[in-house]
Amino acid sequence: GNSQGGDFDVNVYNPVGITVSSRSAAVATYQDLLAQARNEIPEVDAGGLSDALARDDAPLVIDVREQSEWDEGHIPGAVHVSRGFLESRIAGVASHDQPLVIACAGGSRSLLAAQTLRQMGFSDVTNLAGGFADWKRTGHTYDVPRRMTDDEAARLIALNLQRQPLDNDLRPQTPKEILLRMLNNLFRTAQ
Repeated sequence: GNSQGGDFDVNVYNPVGITVSSRSAAVATYQDLLAQARNEIPEVDAGGLSDALARDDAPLVIDVREQSEWDEGHIPGAVHVSRGFLESRIAGVASHDQPLVIACAGGSRSLLAAQTLRQMGFSDVTNLAGGFADWKRTGHTYDVPRRMTDDEAARLIALNLQRQPLDNDLRPQTPKEILLRMLNNLFRTAQ
């Protein structure tokens, strides 16, 4: 064996009952994995993606960032599939022959995700080099999910309360009062 972490012999027992010798490769680092993926996966920059999205045969952009990152902004028309759910959810989002561009914040997670998709049989997969950060930095438009205002939240809560009136059909005036009354009613009904 080699204590330096290089190749070493490992004896493996196989189901037939014969012991065989096998060579085990050195452990790959994160940088090694990125370098390998860069050799296998084509990349496009923000300008190239912008041009591609303007064409009739535009690729589908899959954003693999976390929900909180997506909520801060994303490429218009992109579909959000967090990296942690990519393998289990991609079949519901894209077909194997569809052109895909994979995006993340800086281009590394998406590069590894693109490699995984290629291994899963997706044939036309490209990585967005520089990720969403470069997309924004180079002045491309991006969408930010709309958040509900306090007034909209109060109206929504009030609509729900009309379906289930509070004590004596009181209608509180602020979202905070509405939430407090709703919580009080929940605790009362739970007891």
